[in-house]
Amino acid sequence: MSELHAGVDLGSRDVKVAVLDGESKLVFSHIEASLDFYKLLRVDPGYLQQLTSGAIITTTGYGKIRTGLGESGQVSELMAHAAGAVFQTGIQDMILFDVGGQDFKVMLIRNGKMRDMAANARCAASSGRFLENMARMLDLSLEELQEKAEEPILLDSVCAVFAESEMLAHLANGEDVDRLAAGVNLTLVRRQLPFAQRMLDQWPELPLVIVGGTAKNSAVVHFFGAETGRNVLVPDAPHINAALGCAVLGRDK
Repeated sequence: MSELHAGVDLGSRDVKVAVLDGESKLVFSHIEASLDFYKLLRVDPGYLQQLTSGAIITTTGYGKIRTGLGESGQVSELMAHAAGAVFQTGIQDMILFDVGGQDFKVMLIRNGKMRDMAANARCAASSGRFLENMARMLDLSLEELQEKAEEPILLDSVCAVFAESEMLAHLANGEDVDRLAAGVNLTLVRRQLPFAQRMLDQWPELPLVIVGGTAKNSAVVHFFGAETGRNVLVPDAPHINAALGCAVLGRDK
């Protein structure tokens, strides 16, 4: 039986698991709410090993120190995302955006390695949490929100809390919900791009690769391309990218 390598991304909201076999094929993936995962881990310390079918485990994310695997089984989230994006796309040179639930990061990848990065850590106004909050206010599902890209009405507030008040004012004025939803998607992109501008200016030839759960938002992906003039790529499994990267890094050890 070929050796299995598991990557586990212990995020602030969800735990993502990816298991690769000896031929580097994805044989198992799993997403579980972080709170549920830690409850199960407390009851059964061997839960993670059972979940990954005895694979060699490498972890990353906010909760990596809680697994009891020790430092030898841990990698940084930035390294994991870089390795996962290269593994999924086969591209060695890119500008990589990780749009997470509570933060976002942008990385310059050259020759398959991270060479530079910038981040807006744990800011709800530039993360997936902002999209969730705005979708709830507009009485839309995330799936409905991600389809909206026409005639956007931008939100000016740079803070998620103030953006909610601004959205209430727009709704009270009878603004079109679809245009407001499109504006939410564009607002998220415009809040993130300044952090990447230096890399975008320095490396105009590089494609933009987007990972994280928000990469499934087709309107956000569209606006990234429209605002940057770049070819934008989304891997097949953007939501488990860091977990895949962990598995790759564990394999390469």
